[in-house]
Amino acid sequence: MAPEAYDVVIIGAGPSGIGAAAVLAEYSMKVLLIDENNQLGGQIWRKPAYQPTGRFRDPQPPGLQLDLSAGAGANKNNLRIITPACVLGVFPEKHLLLSTSEESVKEIKARRIIFATGAREKVRPFKGWTLPGVMTLGAAQILLKYYGVLASSKILIAGAGPLVYLLSSQIIGAGGKVTTVLDRSSSATMLNAMWVMAGQLPKIGEGLLAIGRLIKKRVPIKHRMQVVEVKGKDKLQEVIAAKIAPDGTTVPGSQQRTPR
Repeated sequence: MAPEAYDVVIIGAGPSGIGAAAVLAEYSMKVLLIDENNQLGGQIWRKPAYQPTGRFRDPQPPGLQLDLSAGAGANKNNLRIITPACVLGVFPEKHLLLSTSEESVKEIKARRIIFATGAREKVRPFKGWTLPGVMTLGAAQILLKYYGVLASSKILIAGAGPLVYLLSSQIIGAGGKVTTVLDRSSSATMLNAMWVMAGQLPKIGEGLLAIGRLIKKRVPIKHRMQVVEVKGKDKLQEVIAAKIAPDGTTVPGSQQRTPR
């Protein structure tokens, strides 16, 4: 059987993949949009697998469906979406093998391929990081947004970047308790980032609301701090954090035990 042919195959249906599909379909290109998840949106617009009965609600932006319908409105036959689908391989002459729920394996040929698979979390290993109870921010957010499950009733958040504050706010909104936020960056770095994002007022507002929720709940926010060790025999029992010098190294003698 001859492979299905498309002008463009887009791997990943997050904001970037959706935006690319909408524009290309509008210009009458035959587009295939695929994602490994059941629903569109990627991590940032991830929808729950079911309607949660708890307190957590993560409203989806109204533009999610409009972005696609606007692009494909001229000719809906230009755009095909397959979810869930997993790319098994990309071969010479832009041939792809997909594993889909419709068929066991499907062969696709594309003139162009767009990889919109998003970012990968950069994890800084530390002693005890494989203990049960330690997970990445992204994993905790997937548990909460997709399954409606809190990773724990009490959670210590550590890392750098806006996801630290967004996830902390979401956990509080779901009825969980954030004991401490350890931010590797400085408060000055945060202010500089807001200056750079001056044209993204909605995003700045979202960040300020998240920080405001932490302040309202009196959650300690410690800048230039990182986890250096977690202790426990079979599970996480104690967290040890330390201050970070301007060159990124740990400040000797600055270690302190932090409630998890």
